[in-house]
Amino acid sequence: MQNLIKYFNSISAEFKKSHYSEESIEKLFDVIYELEEKEKNLEEIYILSKTYQLLRFNRKALEILEPAIKFAEKKEKEKLEKLLINLKKESRSFYNKEPYRDLRESKMKKNFSLILSPQDFNIVKGKDIYRTEIPEHVENIVVLNKYVERRFIEIYSENSFGELEIKKIISHIEWIANVKKDLMVFYMDAKTDYKLSHINEEWFHNLEVIDLLIEIKDGIIYNQIAISDHIRQVGFYLETKDNTIVSLEYDPIL
Repeated sequence: MQNLIKYFNSISAEFKKSHYSEESIEKLFDVIYELEEKEKNLEEIYILSKTYQLLRFNRKALEILEPAIKFAEKKEKEKLEKLLINLKKESRSFYNKEPYRDLRESKMKKNFSLILSPQDFNIVKGKDIYRTEIPEHVENIVVLNKYVERRFIEIYSENSFGELEIKKIISHIEWIANVKKDLMVFYMDAKTDYKLSHINEEWFHNLEVIDLLIEIKDGIIYNQIAISDHIRQVGFYLETKDNTIVSLEYDPIL
């Protein structure tokens, strides 16, 4: 345990001295991953809370710190309560600051192929529309090189899905897995409020896909992708028509 305390003190100092370098952020996330998976004593709860605080996850810190104070002895209780007061003060003052993110997974190139047949898709007829979904054995797909769980993907059609439509859906989903270059080129030419004047690889890695709404009309696949832009701190909708990007518009509500 003493080694963990020493390590935390070292990387928290590195984090501040390096002006929040990517390497120091990754080390702090490693502390989180280690401590989140184990049963923690009060000292470990304190370290985890401090790590959350450095990375701007104050709500998570409060969630584990407040219950722990009830079981603390006087000396430990004073230390935990001091951190609790500081966290609450920060939460009021910096509530709109974006948390730091571990981008290692986002940067990894994801090779994705949807090995499915039209028979894998279950089609449901609603009142005025047909609906299908990604088969249950596919836990997630790749969109813009980011994993997206199947439950965040909706697929509709004004007519029943035939074999051709299902094959087009499969082809489209494979296409949107890796359209980084297309997106970045389209972004720079887009006319929309809130747009950044310059983007780079870091901007792309900091995007987070919220959900997808895929609709088929007259044999054409329309896709609206809701995306969080963690650099700009405003989300945007990306729209495609078949396998072409046609629109990008920021929405302050996202």
